[in-house]
Amino acid sequence: MHEAGLEVRNEWIIEADNFEKARIAILHILEEKIPIDGLFAVNDLTAVGAMQTLQKRGVKIPDQIAVVGFSDGRLSGITDPALTSVDQHGYEMGTVATELLLKRILGDKSETPFEIKVLNANLIVRGSSVV
Repeated sequence: MHEAGLEVRNEWIIEADNFEKARIAILHILEEKIPIDGLFAVNDLTAVGAMQTLQKRGVKIPDQIAVVGFSDGRLSGITDPALTSVDQHGYEMGTVATELLLKRILGDKSETPFEIKVLNANLIVRGSSVV
């Protein structure tokens, strides 16, 4: 948000890192009539918890509130609407991590350099964020 020149306020960041916490957070937002037009969840399961609670309260996704998850797992394709999610390329991440670990285990301990690998994520846009 900083990079996009948008304001960031601490009260906009709510700890909700699982399905139940997402449900409670959404109920609080709706009951307090906190004006939001979208939310970004820490993972897809949390996003699904938020979506289900919003829908049970009559909120139209994405018309009234857009929802975005993180991980792009199997859940993202079976929600209605389908969940927009950030694909972090978990399989590739595991492969690279395994290669680095094996390199350190099997290599010369005195000569194994510290390595940083950056994997690019992709935003997979689906129905939960497109009007």
